[in-house]
Amino acid sequence: MTRYGFLLLMVLGVLWVAGVRAQTPDLATPEVQQVKSEAESQRAEITQQRTAGLRKVIDNRLERAREGLAKAKLSGNPTATGAGTAAVKIFTEVQASFEKGGSYAVPGKVRSDLESTVEEFQQELRDVEEKQAVELRKWNQTFSRKLGEELAKQSAPVTDEAKLQQLWRKLVQDGGGGSGGTGVAGAATKPAATAAPPATAAVLQAQGESTTWTPLVKLEATVRDAIEVVTVPLKGITFPKEVSGKGGMGNPWQVQVTPYQELVPGNATPAWRILSVPPALPMDVAAWPDANNGWTIELRAKAAKIPSRHVVILEVDAAATRVAAGGTPVPASTVPVSAGGASAPTGRGTPAVATEPSVAKVKVRFESRPEGATVQVNNQVLQEQEQPMLTPFDYTLPASPVDLVFRKRGFLDGALKQVTPVAGQSLRVTLLEAPNTADVTSKFEANASADWTAMRVRIKKGNQVRVTASGTWSCGSGGEMVDAGGYPNDDTYFKYYSDPMQHPRLHNHANYGQLLARVLPDGAIVPLGRQGSFVAATDGELALAINEPATARLDNRGTLKVRMLVGQ
Repeated sequence: MTRYGFLLLMVLGVLWVAGVRAQTPDLATPEVQQVKSEAESQRAEITQQRTAGLRKVIDNRLERAREGLAKAKLSGNPTATGAGTAAVKIFTEVQASFEKGGSYAVPGKVRSDLESTVEEFQQELRDVEEKQAVELRKWNQTFSRKLGEELAKQSAPVTDEAKLQQLWRKLVQDGGGGSGGTGVAGAATKPAATAAPPATAAVLQAQGESTTWTPLVKLEATVRDAIEVVTVPLKGITFPKEVSGKGGMGNPWQVQVTPYQELVPGNATPAWRILSVPPALPMDVAAWPDANNGWTIELRAKAAKIPSRHVVILEVDAAATRVAAGGTPVPASTVPVSAGGASAPTGRGTPAVATEPSVAKVKVRFESRPEGATVQVNNQVLQEQEQPMLTPFDYTLPASPVDLVFRKRGFLDGALKQVTPVAGQSLRVTLLEAPNTADVTSKFEANASADWTAMRVRIKKGNQVRVTASGTWSCGSGGEMVDAGGYPNDDTYFKYYSDPMQHPRLHNHANYGQLLARVLPDGAIVPLGRQGSFVAATDGELALAINEPATARLDNRGTLKVRMLVGQ
């Protein structure tokens, strides 16, 4: 071969390599990372909307239950009073569970006269979840298309939809390394810990079949009754946490939840199974997780002694998971499941293999200036004995990247992103005072002696003011108890609107008895009800009123609990 022929081959080879590289999608470019950032922001917004929607449904149901109980007590009907008491108890427990851990487990058995009410409630919750599912499908379509557009600009178009979806999932789940295998700066990296040697364990129960089983969480329960049912919400758990409660006999139980993967449920309920972890005692499933119960598992523990320790590993179809913070990628198990849905118990047939990751843990110290801040690790508040821990304090964390948020009332959040804890390290922030903000909870009486009651909350022009109110009160001559929304102008309460002189109002376009707000001394009146917000048009002090002049309130009764939030 001549020298010129060799040079020609070299040039052609360089051009071929350049062409191949140009056609290889690079997920680490600033443009692609901008798509990822926009997508994460919108997904967080969708999640917040879901949380707000569920909270509204739960709060409304609880307020209606309290209203019904109050009316039943006034009527003297013991059956209605019993039903009202049971309804309040149900919705109070649901609200407490939701506010504590973001889950909502609705009792499976209720009084027959409450079945329709609970069914309607569950349907309202399902409607909120379905709305989120629809929004997430739109979100996925929108941003996967944007990713395709950016890849096309790289001269690396992806025309296969399945391949594009695969690249999209890689981008949003692990940050998307570059074409050369280099990770994105600041993106989460998989922990370096390796899996421990496999330990055999029998499949206790299963629902559905899968050829790609993978461990989701390890559940370590301590119970103090002979038979106890523990309830554990699974969705959103990306960091080890403790779940606790009280059983039917009033004795406390605790469950230590160690996530190996993060649950990412789709439209269909995935297959599940639980494995024993000898020598600890097993548990059996009282209710499998699904969308209807907020992806919560109920496990029944039968004690051999008091207290009694039980440990199981919950496995799920691998398509419904992604690696959790502090977890280790776990090889999928391929143990066959029988047609009946469960493998053979210990000593019969082939046991499943439970692969349990070994995660290095380190002790660190959390500090803030000023002290007294709570700390969130991957959106979960660090607690001790069900109470948030306040800085300064020591805590043991997995040695893997985590997001930290320090939070104290009256101060802006302090965040540390993708910090990898090191033994003996002090993780500290200086919190900046939040300007013109407030979060105040107070009681407000229906028979307040002045038209407007100043709430000692200062307002600046442009502040966003949000008020939520719970409880019941009355201002009508009939003494009917209503919530902060007042008496609607309908057939039942038309009597309060037929004669304005008999039942005067401070604001004629709001319900009689509705909660009102204004900024003193001369701000406009804003109807609030159970929940409302407005942007302040002037400086001043926040004031509240029931929609009735003070001179007509002598027969009023009842109290609202009012929370006032003021922000930029």
